[in-house]
Amino acid sequence: MTDRRLRAWHRRILFTIWITYFGFYFCRKNIAAALPAIASDLGVTNAQLAILGTCLAASYAIGQFINGQLGDRYGARLLVTVGIVGSVILNVGFGFCRSLTAMAVLWGANGYFQSMGWGPITKTVANWFPQGRRGSVSGVLGTSYHLGEVATLLLTGVLLAGSHWRMMFWVPAGLLALLGIHFAIRVRNAPEEVGLPTAEEQEDGVTEERDATADGHLGLAYTLRQTVGNPRVWIVGAAFFWLHLVQWGFLYWSVKMFTELHGDALSTAALKAAAIPVAGALGAMSAGWATDRLFGGRRAPLACVMIVGLAAAICTFALLPKLAGLLLVLLLGLIGFLNSGAQLIMCAPMAMDLATRKAASAAAGFIDALGYAGVGTGIAVTGVLVDRFGAGGDAAAGWQAALLFWSGAAIISALLMATLWRYKPARGAYH
Repeated sequence: MTDRRLRAWHRRILFTIWITYFGFYFCRKNIAAALPAIASDLGVTNAQLAILGTCLAASYAIGQFINGQLGDRYGARLLVTVGIVGSVILNVGFGFCRSLTAMAVLWGANGYFQSMGWGPITKTVANWFPQGRRGSVSGVLGTSYHLGEVATLLLTGVLLAGSHWRMMFWVPAGLLALLGIHFAIRVRNAPEEVGLPTAEEQEDGVTEERDATADGHLGLAYTLRQTVGNPRVWIVGAAFFWLHLVQWGFLYWSVKMFTELHGDALSTAALKAAAIPVAGALGAMSAGWATDRLFGGRRAPLACVMIVGLAAAICTFALLPKLAGLLLVLLLGLIGFLNSGAQLIMCAPMAMDLATRKAASAAAGFIDALGYAGVGTGIAVTGVLVDRFGAGGDAAAGWQAALLFWSGAAIISALLMATLWRYKPARGAYH
């Protein structure tokens, strides 16, 4: 009976966190397709538009560090619900803004509440699933944010074609609110809370039920030691800084890049951009599965190889910026596959491996915080590069400079991950 009940709870937990994090992207990535319309409405430059992304990234980075620690203390059920409520309210408010300053303030605040999602959800995976399954489960979870990106691009493209850009913030907010109610009702922080064996006991074959207990917190000193005091976490975080710069370079600027390079309508540009997260979902699932089944729990080698391939793919796009048709879609898909596979490995199973499940939220939050510091840097630098090198109407030169910048960032990330090539997680009290 316990095995059947445990499997049922595994399915319930995975579906609940999957659909919830899928919904988070409705209220974070919706801004990408709105940028051209906002620029036209307010009469602002690329560098000024970059302020919005930089504000979100900065507050998200700060929030990831804080809320990663709080996720280990209070669990996902409380923290994720609070994050959803805050993000919904701020997206509704953003839709009423009429100045860039007000937009920057609200979008920055949105970043903080959005940061309440990933760390606590990663902690939930670490609590519910044994170490030998975390790569595969994380890979499935990783498809949520990629398909969330696709759904957001499609939704906002439809909304923009038939209504004002402000609806691109109000409608997603309503959808996320519904998913937040579902999450609060369905999720539980750990198997102990419903009388099921812990992740370590599951791995050892223990099936006995017990009295329900809370997911114990080992204290702030423990979680800080496993994150800030852990050199390997710093290395992964530094590599994630450069890799996330690349990912958000495409996600934040791709729609505008295609409108300027190819003369696409906004809806067409959004559809092209969707190739990146669609392939990214496959990349995340494949990479997570491979590290469990083919690499025996070693995560860094596959991440390193995928990032090297990513740098080569971006260079190809930089040299052939007006590539069109099936070749363009395949290249964008390859970029999404490689980027997302490496990213998933670094911000989910590696975070759990390096910090133990008792500090998984703190580690995931810390790594993601450094990643979003890279996002803010990358968005700002990209906006300046495109304006500077694209001056005089040469859009291709501006975007080529941005693409080469992103490729260089990927190379730095790969070199950092190569230093962990031989690392394999050891079993311990809370592995």
